[in-house]
Amino acid sequence: MVSLTVLAVGVGAVVHVFAGAFSLTNASTNRTRAVALASREIEGMRAVPYSRLGFRPDQTGYQTSWEGATTVVVDAPLVLPSGPSAVSGAMTFTIQRAVTWADAATAATQFPLAYKRVTVIVGWTDEGGPHQVRQDAYVYPGGLGPYTGPGGATTTTTTPTGAAPPAPVALVATATDPATVNLAWTPSAAVTPAVATWTVQYSTDGFLTAHLLTDTQPATATTYTASGLSPSTTYTFRVAGQTAGGVVSPPSPVASATTPAATVAVCQLGTDTITPAAIKRANNGGLTLASNAVVSVNVSGPCTGLHLTFGPTSSTTATVWLVQGAGGMWTGTVVGVGTPWDTGTHPISVLDGGGAALGTLTLTVCTHNAKTCP
Repeated sequence: MVSLTVLAVGVGAVVHVFAGAFSLTNASTNRTRAVALASREIEGMRAVPYSRLGFRPDQTGYQTSWEGATTVVVDAPLVLPSGPSAVSGAMTFTIQRAVTWADAATAATQFPLAYKRVTVIVGWTDEGGPHQVRQDAYVYPGGLGPYTGPGGATTTTTTPTGAAPPAPVALVATATDPATVNLAWTPSAAVTPAVATWTVQYSTDGFLTAHLLTDTQPATATTYTASGLSPSTTYTFRVAGQTAGGVVSPPSPVASATTPAATVAVCQLGTDTITPAAIKRANNGGLTLASNAVVSVNVSGPCTGLHLTFGPTSSTTATVWLVQGAGGMWTGTVVGVGTPWDTGTHPISVLDGGGAALGTLTLTVCTHNAKTCP
């Protein structure tokens, strides 16, 4: 008995050591996998086109700021703030992303050449509790010239001399979509000194701060398209002339335009057909039908998981998942052969993957000896 007791104590200690070693190995393996996931995610974000690297406020998990920095907002983002989860080695890892301005003013369009900081946090929970790994990187649109915003490169300038050219006498701003405003201005009747280029600026605070759109617009071009703007935002613009020697005129009268709200694409139903639209019961004394019916629907927009719901009888319901084809066409079969159906009119609802109703079709069931159907 004494020997067995000593042996049990020794075996228990060894088992505890092995269990601790296994837990440590497992934790190390999970961390390695998390680091690999974080590296994959950060490189994927760095590969996204600069103009589409950011988030949209209606995305799940969106935050206006991250660790005190302003979140980058773009119209058509190619990344999500969070998810989907990743599974590696039977462990589920959560993924959280952040894209913030690292060296720019607060509005995303004020310094379109600014640095963006991308952050990925991968989390998981094992027997040791919750864990996280994190990776950060900076993204800059190479080939677009030097960035001269806050904290950016500085240049030495000289003050130009000479007379200032005449200022434009009128400016019109027209918002055409959530990200674009078209500008048109009228030059002064005075022609000296000659305007070599136009300078176009905008502001979102009544020109408490001004932001340059271009200073190289040719003198012969009196229109300009301001793009990459934010939806539902009021922008104020002004234009000034500039001589070849760099002397800038007084600004034009300001003009303002408010960009419309961004439209969110939704799944929309176009045409829908059911063939045949009326079926007799089979001539066998039962409740089944003589044939099946084929449903075809044509949709537009981001549609997923389209399906049909209907009630063959007063006490039964059925669901048919549609199969996606080419050109927005989805098809499915409503089974009548071998399935009991009540006579009468049966509404068939067309639903999207979230259960939202897109439309309704109708299937009429007649008795087997009906002279006409319907």
